[in-house]
Amino acid sequence: MDAELRYLGLSREELEIVADGAAWGRNSGSRWDPPGYAGWNQYGVSTRFLRKALIEDRAPQHRWRMDNSGGLCKTVDPKQIMAIVVSSGSPETGDPDKNPTTLNPKGVYSRQGLRVNRSQMDLFEDDDRMWPHRPRTWLWFLLIHVDGDTAYMELSLPVDMDETGRVDRWLKRIIVKSHPPPDEGNQPKDILDDDIDIDVQPRAG
Repeated sequence: MDAELRYLGLSREELEIVADGAAWGRNSGSRWDPPGYAGWNQYGVSTRFLRKALIEDRAPQHRWRMDNSGGLCKTVDPKQIMAIVVSSGSPETGDPDKNPTTLNPKGVYSRQGLRVNRSQMDLFEDDDRMWPHRPRTWLWFLLIHVDGDTAYMELSLPVDMDETGRVDRWLKRIIVKSHPPPDEGNQPKDILDDDIDIDVQPRAG
């Protein structure tokens, strides 16, 4: 896993900081908050921590950049080969033996990114030669599921959705923080709706 992340210009330590931020964001609210606040806060804090780690905390030549175009908040690597978006995941997130989905349906800009990923699948040969030719930017999801004080996380490359619009097919999954061995007394809990993917429609006239 560490070697795969290094190949992508990332480190496990950077992403684990994001996982810790996600857990803190989800659990830092109170009963006075509006409905859905915990999910929004988890998303916002996770995106903030990811960008701080990949932009502010890096040397200039290794800094990524922010791209919020279309309301889809991406963090893009210096060579524009990959972009990462934070997304909440189902309880299967981080479990290598199960197939996670995004917790919520995705918008038009995520759909466009998945189409680009699918169009480049033949370029994704193996870990040593992911990009034999210069592709368009791959869209990766940093999928996070918070259960109590723990955030399970994986960096995964999506290629398709189910009939509800939730991503359910992955070309590549890199497990960053995995589930412990199954325990009947430690089942993951459902979490609130917490994904943000805004479809921006142009005004007429």
